Amino acid sequence: MPSPRILLAAAALASAADWGARVTLAPFDIPVSRLIELEPDGRMQCIWFQRYSNTVTRQRSGIPAAALLTGAAGPLANPDFRKSIEAIRPSQAPIEGDILAVTLLGTRRISAVGVLNALPAPVQAWISGLGSACDSLPAAPLAKGYLRTEPVTGERRARIASRGGKFVDVRKIPPAGSVVLTEASRDPGRFVPVDAATAKVLGDARSTGEYVIVNGAVHQWTLFATQ
Repeated sequence: MPSPRILLAAAALASAADWGARVTLAPFDIPVSRLIELEPDGRMQCIWFQRYSNTVTRQRSGIPAAALLTGAAGPLANPDFRKSIEAIRPSQAPIEGDILAVTLLGTRRISAVGVLNALPAPVQAWISGLGSACDSLPAAPLAKGYLRTEPVTGERRARIASRGGKFVDVRKIPPAGSVVLTEASRDPGRFVPVDAATAKVLGDARSTGEYVIVNGAVHQWTLFATQ
């Protein structure tokens, strides 16, 4: 029988319409960013990482209490709220503040980047709710390393190529690395945990470049150490 917490979480998610979210928040004044992942079933993973040294420093995971989960997941059920996320555009004028990258994961993928203090109040309140839910979760052990990818498309891909950037076919990387790179490329932005042996293979593969071709698409990949 499901635990009371899971039953309460299910009630809190009853209207969430099978939407999840992935949020990366990079504070303006400190070098530690936070990744927040919210699954449609209410499970959350929160990872803190040094964005300049590519080092993961801590992790929390689990299902938050129902009241916190409602604040984190409830807005995703609202089509108007999802439209407000989709409408976010990078500012044309310099704005100092925390940089927010958000992806909503549901019937389709909605991605946006903006400055937190310039966003609508409901979005700021949602981010605050996600943070509170994260902080309530128990600490979780770290993997030996984490792999993260992001797609390189359009003008950026052309610009990198024009500057002599190398795009390496994933099949030229040893299997232990190519398998996890292919997996990570299917879900850009996620921190994919890797064991020590795989981390070593990926570390050695860095000499071939930071851009890899997977099924014809180019991805930039980053290997994060842990401490």
